[in-house]
Amino acid sequence: MKRIVLVTDGITPHVTGGMQRHSKNLLDLLLKLGWQVLLIHPRIDGLNESEVKAGLNAQTDALTISLVGWKKYSWLPGGYILENWVFSRMCKNEISRNSEYRSAPVISKGMTGLALVKSRNVWINLHGYEMYQKQFSLLGSLQSLMLRLPVMYLHRFAQGYFSYGKGITRICEKAGISRSKQIEIPGAVDESWIVEDILAKAPSGSGLNF
Repeated sequence: MKRIVLVTDGITPHVTGGMQRHSKNLLDLLLKLGWQVLLIHPRIDGLNESEVKAGLNAQTDALTISLVGWKKYSWLPGGYILENWVFSRMCKNEISRNSEYRSAPVISKGMTGLALVKSRNVWINLHGYEMYQKQFSLLGSLQSLMLRLPVMYLHRFAQGYFSYGKGITRICEKAGISRSKQIEIPGAVDESWIVEDILAKAPSGSGLNF
């Protein structure tokens, strides 16, 4: 049986954002393809596992949800890194408690795999690699420099990483991140967004306005 662990710092609709929406799309596709998924998600707003599953509209025995506490360290310099490290350590323990997923591969969103990459088969998904892109303030530049160390750590020990296309691939190459571990999956839209009959979707007697 195909099993996989998805570690995320939030998922739509419970947490909003581009990375969280991508987590939801990825989860939907994994379930559609017949995978057994252990979703590890921060424990927020008093949510329980059944409420998370109901919000995801994924009422299936193929999905197991584990909620893990997320401790805030935003008041510290580098607090975001520390938050992810602590969360990742708790995720590691949670995977060990789910015996059927102990040897399963892990997809880690953002920096949630910091404590996992040395001991498990982890594939990381860092999305935009903003820490290697141009910043427009001194604070942003300092924060980017601080984030690069854990990013290089993740790439050194992860089984592999995902790129969203040529732009991200170029950023990784410029940063000296090896392509030998890379899987490039260009960004796209869900097929439900594609309209085959434009006129049928337009108001009667008018075109489409953009």
